[in-house]
Amino acid sequence: MGCKGRLDPREVLRRIIKNIIQRNLRLLNNQVKLLRTYDLAVWESLSQGFIRASKFVKLSKKIIDDSKFEAEAREIISSLFDRAIKILEKGRNPDHKARALGKAIRTAVLIGMSDIKSLISHAIKSLNEIDSELDRARTASYLLFEVGRTINMLSKEERARREVISLMEHLERFAQNIYEKIITCITILDNPESRAKALAYLAEGIRDLSIIVRREDNKVEWLDVHEAELVAKESLREAESINDFYVRGIIKSYVAYLYYTLSLDLRDTAEKLYDEAVALAIKSVSKNGREAADLLGQIAFTKALIGQEGESETLFQEACVIALKCPNIENILTALRIADLAGKSRMLRTAGELLDQYIIPSIRSIKDGIKRAALMAVAADVAAWIDMSWGARLAINAAEEVWMYSPEDLKDGEEMYLLALGASKAAFADPDSAWRILDFVLSILRSDLARLSFFTDYISLEWFGKAYRELKVIPAFWSIFRKELKAYLNELRKTLSREKFSMALIDLAYGIGESDKKYVIELLDRAVKSALGKELESKILGRAIKAAQSANVSLSDNYINEMLKRAEQLNDFDETMNYLLDALEELIETDSARKLAKIIVDIVSEADPRVKSVSKSIHRFIKLLRRIDVAWANEIKDLIKEERGFIDKGGKTYRETRTRRDY
Repeated sequence: MGCKGRLDPREVLRRIIKNIIQRNLRLLNNQVKLLRTYDLAVWESLSQGFIRASKFVKLSKKIIDDSKFEAEAREIISSLFDRAIKILEKGRNPDHKARALGKAIRTAVLIGMSDIKSLISHAIKSLNEIDSELDRARTASYLLFEVGRTINMLSKEERARREVISLMEHLERFAQNIYEKIITCITILDNPESRAKALAYLAEGIRDLSIIVRREDNKVEWLDVHEAELVAKESLREAESINDFYVRGIIKSYVAYLYYTLSLDLRDTAEKLYDEAVALAIKSVSKNGREAADLLGQIAFTKALIGQEGESETLFQEACVIALKCPNIENILTALRIADLAGKSRMLRTAGELLDQYIIPSIRSIKDGIKRAALMAVAADVAAWIDMSWGARLAINAAEEVWMYSPEDLKDGEEMYLLALGASKAAFADPDSAWRILDFVLSILRSDLARLSFFTDYISLEWFGKAYRELKVIPAFWSIFRKELKAYLNELRKTLSREKFSMALIDLAYGIGESDKKYVIELLDRAVKSALGKELESKILGRAIKAAQSANVSLSDNYINEMLKRAEQLNDFDETMNYLLDALEELIETDSARKLAKIIVDIVSEADPRVKSVSKSIHRFIKLLRRIDVAWANEIKDLIKEERGFIDKGGKTYRETRTRRDY
């Protein structure tokens, strides 16, 4: 007997349109409720869902001759898009939010919505909220890339000319605004590595554009493929001044990828750059296997993006093998980054093999149970690229293993950092398990052990700062951790001396770095004010300068000036020198070290030669200066020898040749 039920084509189309969108919408809504941010891969899938649903509406014209149904279907899409924007606005991670808004703008234009002004203004606002200039430049480049894609797709759409012109004007103004922000970021960045990276990001952002922008100096520029090539070349020029093989190799491989996508004429140059980057990595395997492996992984990633999957697979595998030759914590994290890049490049089989055959066995070999569980939580994020259920299982197992221990089992600060990293990475794979791992981290802050006066002698708060930095990616985790951290610091203040507490605050600020500049400034100012007038004052000021520099906040000069003002109040030459040398000792291997050393050299040059000839602090200064610049140290040493020799032969000093009338 045949089925008498009849299906309405309208109902079938209605269900298809809704289902294409609603699954990802529900997932994003759940993420933003639990984490206050969202997975950008899901946002991309949602954007594609809206575009496919819009195509089904067009298809309905051929299936059903009913203008009312077309209007109804468009209303369904519009309603679901409004829901998506409300979810998007609840996000609290400005980087994620700006990128999601870039996708939302593209989606709005392609599904036929003409009002994109509010989305553009929200995107610019989110961009401005990103703390780090380099991160802001990278996200701005991504937005430029989205604008380029949108303009290219819009040019192929069949729409009213007036509507297309209006949308183009909005998008071009948006692109100009973003371009100016990237140029501002590049101007602010004061080291070749960051500038080279920012220039490479800019080149990628403008490669699909073909628009005119007016700069602040009223010069007009074309943003197009040719300009992208020029910017990429400038990035390479900046890279040539960098001594670090890893950074230079990263920039070469990134520019090679850009050249390959910009023009057929540049592909030979791209291949040469790739060869140079690979050579840098292989030459450095014996000296620094971890960075060499990381560089090979980055090269493999960009090669996968240009379609060279065969070579990419080999490089991914070799990079992982090199990293895990010595399977310590840092090397396992490097291998996880390599597998994550394989997942992002959609080489899912390769990513799965790296995880299953190399990385997970290495994690299981770690004897420290807390670190082992935390690393498994990090692996959950990589596994989720391949299979969401695999990622969720790893996260659940990691959370279960973590809670087999108690806060009193904490052996070192690295455990704290890895747990925070694990919670952050497992958040999208299984939010509930990530919350359980975070609860363990919070229980450490609340424990009696962490409040003991000797705790900071064994576990530096720099690790707590690194944990803070990792958790900032997930705003729900970060806000509660920050609240608990502040409460912990208030309790710690009661058990530590002012000097030790100041040191702890600076270590915390150093760990946080650029992830929260406002809080770093607050911590450093609090530490310095508390230390002034104490025995370790200059050492604390030195550490504060180092932390300020690492966070790229403009406090270093203020602290140096404060230090000099206090040094001038000391009467004895050796006392003044040792005060400044205590600070210099903390600044070795930083840019500020050379600046402070120059000030000390000036003080030494102006000092009485007879005082210098018997000063013990001079010898200490030469030793420290040798760690900064050997040639400079030898030059100062020779000058002081000359002065001593002159005095030994009975020569009069400048001070002794002056008559009474000169005073």
